[in-house]
Amino acid sequence: MTLARSPRSAQLSLTVQYAVSANGKPTRAHFQRWVRAALEHDACLTLRIVGQVEGLKLNRNFRKKDYATNVLTFVFRKNPPFEGDLALCAPVVAREARAQKKSTDCTLRASHRAWRSAFAGLRPRKRH
Repeated sequence: MTLARSPRSAQLSLTVQYAVSANGKPTRAHFQRWVRAALEHDACLTLRIVGQVEGLKLNRNFRKKDYATNVLTFVFRKNPPFEGDLALCAPVVAREARAQKKSTDCTLRASHRAWRSAFAGLRPRKRH
């Protein structure tokens, strides 16, 4: 009888930067858990939590849009190991959470679905 080898766990290098107060924001451990739940391939990511001004500036410079958005994804390497930067705009995420009558954590987890789809290997795993 041949036993199937279990696949190696994907390796994650995650840097979390808080450009705004970290009070009331998820911790690095929270973000790491959420990313690992979606990770299928090795990845090196930087996640930056930004305020309204930086969010607007990033969206204006890179997408030519004159508003801050909830998440911006900057992919540097599209093949494993993936590399990229993610910017989450805390005030926009908080505003969306209030509008949807959800917690900020819940809204951040939903936002992360948008940026993980930018990486082919960061697809949601099927739940059984």
